Order: sequence, then C-alpha cells, then structure tokens
Amino acid sequence: MDIIRNSVWLSQGTDLLAEGLYRVLDFDRKVDLLILFKIKSERTGKPIPFSFSMFKYYIESNSITCKDYIYPSYMLVDEKELTDKDRGRRDENYNIIKDLVDDRMFLFDYALHKKSHLLMDYSRNKKISQYTIRTLLALYWRHGQDIYALLPAFSNCGAAGKSRIKHEIKLGNSKKNRALPNERSRVFILNERDINNIRKS
Repeated sequence: MDIIRNSVWLSQGTDLLAEGLYRVLDFDRKVDLLILFKIKSERTGKPIPFSFSMFKYYIESNSITCKDYIYPSYMLVDEKELTDKDRGRRDENYNIIKDLVDDRMFLFDYALHKKSHLLMDYSRNKKISQYTIRTLLALYWRHGQDIYALLPAFSNCGAAGKSRIKHEIKLGNSKKNRALPNERSRVFILNERDINNIRKS
C-alpha cells in the first residue's frame, strides 16, 4: 500500500507511534520524514514528525493499516446549498490560514519545533491570536486539508427558535463519586413534556 498525502492510517500501537488514527499531511523521502496528524487529538493538536522508512516498515508488518475516513456531515454539503453566512464564515476562516497551509516549509517547521517562530510572526502580523490560528489549522488538517472543514459545524446544534436533537440516552461521561461510597442518583433525561412544564412554571 502506497503512502500518499491525506491518506488515513490506523496504528495498532507500536513502540514509536501511539494507537490511533493518523492522517498523512506530507512527506519527504530524501530526509526520511513523514508528517502525521492524529485525528482524535486536542482542539489545537499539532502535526507529528515521524520516520518515513519506519512507518513503511510498520505497514509491511501490519502494525499500521490504511483506513477509510468518514467526513463530518457538515462537510458534505453542496456549494450551492451553502448560506451566504456559512460560506462567508468558511472563507474568512480559510483566509486566516491560507498563507500558512500554502507554505510547505511552515508545515515542517511547525511539526519539528515545540514553538514555531513562523507561527508567532504570522500571528503578530495578522493580529490574530495563535490559539485561533492553531485551532483552524487543526480543523483543516484533521479533515483532509479541505476548505469545507472550516465550515461552522452547526447542523446538530440548537439555535434560536430551533430545538436540539433529542437523545434517549444521557450525554457526556458518567460522573463518579470521589469520596462518598454511596451511589449517585439516577440520571435524568429532559424530554419535551418536561421542557413545556418548565416554560409554564
């Protein structure tokens, strides 16, 4: 299996690469360097430098396997169906990072250094916080280096005059007692009738 840009790979957990899904952002065989991005990473996750030859070895030993990637539903919208507001938000986000994602050397510099002076200078010149830039870069890299990754992901969220999608199961992680041995009370799921009763009270 060839290693190509934007391909997604599953590491089963090797000595040098933690378990998880990784996207190939770029590589340079001449210097034996591969730039990966862990898909389930922090909001401002950084690219990871890795040995190209070692990655290939792990593929040949089946420790790393190629996987299909399912894109978020908000990215699968047709350009004609975008609202002017969403299109404007996407384009605004892209314009913030365009010069960086078009600069191959920035990607290698950002991955190889704990603190990138290129990012610091860019942030200062643009007068935009490094956190904002890092967040947009992570979104862009996580979802295939595609401009549609920068669309607002509002499809499953409630908004003014709209109801959020209801769930039959509780949301979030279960809370645990830290000191008391007694059990917690059961989880309560708010339904439509409860919402109406609250509004009437």
